[in-house]
Amino acid sequence: MKEIGKGSVFSVYGGIAGESRQVPKAVFELTIQHGSRKKTLDEGIVQTTGYLERVGLKHGHLLIFDLSPKKPWSKKIFRREMTSGEYRISVWGM
Repeated sequence: MKEIGKGSVFSVYGGIAGESRQVPKAVFELTIQHGSRKKTLDEGIVQTTGYLERVGLKHGHLLIFDLSPKKPWSKKIFRREMTSGEYRISVWGM
């Protein structure tokens, strides 16, 4: 993994057997929910889109961690597919 942003953003790099060049394979933006889920989601989509543009990928993942101790897991866990322009982002809530 290689860090490509200021925060918790990682890009997984890999190569073709026999070649030394590493190319980006996946982008993962990790964030903690502060305030509303919608606000965290909106900000995370913008950040993830920027990282996808930077590494030249069309699909990435946004993981949102809800650390609310009183909220049940059934309210924290979700998954959805979103788009931002030409980019597709898989959002995982936990």
